Amino acid sequence: MAKFAPGYPLPRSSDEFERLCLKLLRRHWQLPQLERFRDPERIEKGINLIEISGRPRLASVKCDLRDSRSDLTVAEIKDAVDRAASLKLPIGRFVIATTAAKPEGLQRSLFDLNRSNRSGTISAIEVLTWDDIEELLDEYPQILTDFGTSAKRQALTRADAVVHLEARCEPAAVGPSDALGEEISAAAVFLESRQYQLARLGLLRMREQKWAELSNSNKFRVLSYLGVAWLKEGEARKAAMLFIAAKSLQPDEENACTNEALAHELLGERERAFALADKLRMQFPSSGRAVALWLNNAPRSLDAKGLEENVAPELTSDPEVAVVMARRALLDALFERAEHYARLASTALPNSSIPWLVLGQAILLGELEAGGAGTAQAPVEIPAAQDPSAHDPAAPGQAQEGDSRVRESETCFTQALTFAQSEGSGSSEVQALIGRAQARIALRDAEGAGKDIEQAHGLEREDANGLCEYGIVLRARGSLNEAIEVLRRAASVGGRDDTDYHLAVTLRERDEPGDLQEASELLIRSISRPECIPAGDFPFAVAAAVEALAALERYHEADALLGSIGDARLPAVTLSTLRANLRLTQGKFDQASKCADEALAALAP
Repeated sequence: MAKFAPGYPLPRSSDEFERLCLKLLRRHWQLPQLERFRDPERIEKGINLIEISGRPRLASVKCDLRDSRSDLTVAEIKDAVDRAASLKLPIGRFVIATTAAKPEGLQRSLFDLNRSNRSGTISAIEVLTWDDIEELLDEYPQILTDFGTSAKRQALTRADAVVHLEARCEPAAVGPSDALGEEISAAAVFLESRQYQLARLGLLRMREQKWAELSNSNKFRVLSYLGVAWLKEGEARKAAMLFIAAKSLQPDEENACTNEALAHELLGERERAFALADKLRMQFPSSGRAVALWLNNAPRSLDAKGLEENVAPELTSDPEVAVVMARRALLDALFERAEHYARLASTALPNSSIPWLVLGQAILLGELEAGGAGTAQAPVEIPAAQDPSAHDPAAPGQAQEGDSRVRESETCFTQALTFAQSEGSGSSEVQALIGRAQARIALRDAEGAGKDIEQAHGLEREDANGLCEYGIVLRARGSLNEAIEVLRRAASVGGRDDTDYHLAVTLRERDEPGDLQEASELLIRSISRPECIPAGDFPFAVAAAVEALAALERYHEADALLGSIGDARLPAVTLSTLRANLRLTQGKFDQASKCADEALAALAP
């Protein structure tokens, strides 16, 4: 990183410079509505930051990171202004934030440019050079302390019991159209093309400038569509508050009421959401949506079978009800029921990603549970000598039958991936890739699984599940330093139980100074919570921990660890063998021989 003493280091990338300018100018201008401008079509943009509010004139910023401190020319300023004006947004204040040096005569050039641009939509053109930015950093030093440390949102990547239903923004009974209503519809069209900022901009202008002219029905639409826009951008709390406010405008309307229940679900107030949905399914007995919300927020203590008995038969085929029931059945390991409901949902919604995703999970988990396919662990090559099918004449036929089902799940995940990409649903796309990777691991397609995991990691770099899977792939390739870095990030993000275990195994394999010490601590912590170790790996985890402690000459701790593990968790022969190896490491050959005899005795019929 270049550094110009006694100043601040330059940002390492354009992305980092944008984030720095965003935090700094939000604070300096007291403008929390300033956001990064997102362009879904990835075309060349004239601005990087924009104020999203209902004001008639907006502030915007172009962030210009340069490799050298060359001067900013008047021609470059004019070109940037023209690009910003071409966006057809109500920009009033346009600022160029640049790492360039301040050219001589800049203020005079800006004065002339602003005077000649009076007839244009942009009324104020400004430039912040790196010298100006450094002065602001002196004024707000905490920006650098906070910079880059905010918690990242996690994408949902594991099969769980929650289906995130979509809000409904139109009243169930649509009234006659009017000019204002059409203007709301025009703003809502931006949601379909995933231009969420432009949707919010249009809707905010309606709320700020034409609110008194709107009917309650149109006010409900404005707030509901605003909530959807925020929800699509990951701002669940803002969305929830807008849905609750919208309900007060249409207190007896079905979609407004179900959106209120959805709002409490988004806020994490599951009991409140469940209670509201319970009332709504009585108030609107034909509403599949009310039942879906009730199922989605039902307490974990209520099992899937009991919930199913309380759903009217005519509503079980409702797509939202079916997909939620499939998720609940997955949670209770009722894979056949989960598959049944997922097939109903995928038939009713053939172009939606979620039903295909749940169907893939139901088929794959059912096969893995039944032992009809390989276990979804790390993608490693299995030597023929260790392959059970090489010694079991019946195994190939069983494997082929199981493989056909796993291949079906792979197809489902591919369908889910295709539809998630068309929907612009990043979380579903990541889930589909991870699910397909697990299917490919079960089919021993290590290369295909690795590619899926890498793609998932590229889409969501701060998701614990994707990070952990990517770390496993890197370890399998021998890229241990990269694997450790990725697994550490997964651990810091949190949300994946077996991250510590995989990090410990990788550190033990690398075995650089300090690695065994850290690996032993992580392994001991994982062993204390066996559910955090992949199925079948517990004996290896204990052996690895004992070996690491012995190498560190922490023999008493190794003995204590073995003593804490009873016969119910590890066979007596395994424990005796581990003790024998430990005594050999200590040079206590007589005791090692005694432990070996105990192991042999445990093997005797």
